[in-house]
Amino acid sequence: MFSDTDNLTILGESGKTLEDAIVRNLCESSLYEFLTEAWPYFDPAPFAGNWHIGAIAEHLQAVSYGQIRKLLINVRPRSGKTALISIAWPTWTWAKPANKSQPLLGPGVRFLCGSYGAKKAQEDAVTARRLIGSEWYQKYWGARVRIAKDRDNAERYDTEAGGSRISTGIPESLGKGGIIRILDDPHKTNEVESEAVRESVVRDYKEIWQTRQNDPNVGAEVMVMQRQAENDLSGYWLENFGPELIHLCIPAWYEADRHCTTYINGYEFWTDPREDDGESFWPRRFGSPKQRREDEALGKFAFAGQIQQRPEPRGGGIIQRMWWQAWPPDELVEHWTDREGRVAYPPWELQIAYLDTAFTKKETNDPCAMTRFGVFANSAGVPCTMLCGSWQAHHNLSELVARVIACCRAWKTDYLIIENKAGGVWVRDEIIKEMRAGEWEIILDDPVGDKVARAQSVVPLFTGKLVYAPFVHQTDAWRAWAEEVILQVERFPAGKDDHLVDCVTGSLGYLRRNGLIKLQPEHDEDVRDANVWRGRSESVADRYEV
Repeated sequence: MFSDTDNLTILGESGKTLEDAIVRNLCESSLYEFLTEAWPYFDPAPFAGNWHIGAIAEHLQAVSYGQIRKLLINVRPRSGKTALISIAWPTWTWAKPANKSQPLLGPGVRFLCGSYGAKKAQEDAVTARRLIGSEWYQKYWGARVRIAKDRDNAERYDTEAGGSRISTGIPESLGKGGIIRILDDPHKTNEVESEAVRESVVRDYKEIWQTRQNDPNVGAEVMVMQRQAENDLSGYWLENFGPELIHLCIPAWYEADRHCTTYINGYEFWTDPREDDGESFWPRRFGSPKQRREDEALGKFAFAGQIQQRPEPRGGGIIQRMWWQAWPPDELVEHWTDREGRVAYPPWELQIAYLDTAFTKKETNDPCAMTRFGVFANSAGVPCTMLCGSWQAHHNLSELVARVIACCRAWKTDYLIIENKAGGVWVRDEIIKEMRAGEWEIILDDPVGDKVARAQSVVPLFTGKLVYAPFVHQTDAWRAWAEEVILQVERFPAGKDDHLVDCVTGSLGYLRRNGLIKLQPEHDEDVRDANVWRGRSESVADRYEV
C-alpha cells in the first residue's frame, strides 16, 4: 500500500476531532481503506474484503501516482471490480489534495468513464455521485469536493475545482475527453460471441476512444473486463501495447503455469499469493466445490474466458491439442531418424494441398492460407494422414499464384483443393494458366455446414488417432510451423484467426468424404469384406467354354 506521510496532519480541513483526522488521513493514504469505509454509503450489502481487491487498489494507486500509464485488469464477474474502479477510485481521487507535481490527484482531475453502453456507465456515475453526496463523504471532504450546480447529471458532473466525470458508451465518446479514462466492461456478454460485434468494439476503441486523451504526456487509461475471446478488446491491448501496459490477470481458480506477477520500471510490484493449482481467488465467496461446478457448468468457453481469463479452454476447444499424434511415434524415432538427426516421412500414398483464399471485398485484409497433408498406412495398415506443410500470409493474386505453384511442385502434390469461396474460381483459373498440364489435379471444394460444424465433423479422425504432425523429440515440441497450425486449431472457435483451421478441416473433410482415410472399425470392416469368399465369379458358359 502507498502512504501519504507528507499530507498526514492531525487536524485540518474537515477533521473536527482527532478520530476524524485519523480516519480521513487513513482513507486518503489508502484506496483500499477508503473503500472499506465508504462501502456502507453506496452498497447495503456487508463489505467482504479479499486480497484481490487490495491488489487492484494498489495498481490503481500506482496509476494515480503516475507509475502506471496503461493498466489492464482481467477478473471474473461479481468480484467487486466496478465498486472499486468505477465508484471508489474516482471519488477517492477527488478527495486527495491537489498537487501540481501529481496531476492525476485532487478534485481537478477529469475522468472519462465508458462501458459497452452509456446506460451502464451512467448508472455507475450516479452511484458515485450518491457517495459524494453522502453525509460521510461530505464530513471529511465536503470542503474540498464541491459539485458545480450548473453541471450535475448522470452523463456529466463537474467539480468547482475544474474536475469532471463524463460517463458514456465507447462510440458516444466522440467530442469528449479525460486525463484518466476508465473502461469498465467494454463488451456486452450476450453480444460478444458475434465476431462482427467484437470487431466493431475494437474499431470504435481505435478510431474514437483512443483519441479521447486530454493530456498524452501524463494521462492514464485503465480497462477492467472479463475475457470473452482471443480477439476481444483485451486481446487488442495485449497485442498492440508494449512495455507500458501493466496486465493484472486474476484467474478465479489458480493455474500455476499462468502465475501473474506485475513489474513497474523493472522491479516486481505485485505477485499472485496463491501456490496450489486450483485454489480459489476468493475462498469465502467463490471457493466451494459447488461454486466450481457452477462455474464449469457455464460451458468450456465461458469458463475459460469469463472465469479463468484465458479465452481458449485449457487443453483445447473443439479439437484438443492432445489429439494430434506425434511423428515419428516414440517407439519408431530411431527407425525414422538418420545419423544427422533428420526425420524422414513415411512413403505417401497420396498428397493433397488445401488453399484458403481471401479475395472478396470484405476480406481484403485477411491472409491466405495453405496446408499439405499426406496419406500413409500405419503399422496396422490403417490409412492415416499427416500435416506436413503449411503457411499463412498476405498475398496479392500474382504472388499467391506463384507461391501455390511453387509449393505444389516442391510438395509433389497430387490434388490441389481450393475452397470455393472468396475468389476460389478466379485463383484456380490463374493457376491453370501458369502450371504445366497434368502436374496435379485442381478441385473446387464446397464444404458442408458452417466452420464449427466442419470442425466437429473431423473430431472422430483425431480421437481415432489418425492425424499426425511432425514432432521434434529432442526438444519435446512440435515443429514451429506445425505449432502455428495446432495452436490455431486448438483455439478455434474462440481464436482470432481461423484460416489454417479452414485448411485443416477442409483437407480432413475431403479425405474422409472420399474414403481416403477411415476410422479403425471402418477399415476392419473393409478388410473383412475383402476376405469373404463370394463363390466363383465366372458364368457356367464361361467355365465350360460353351
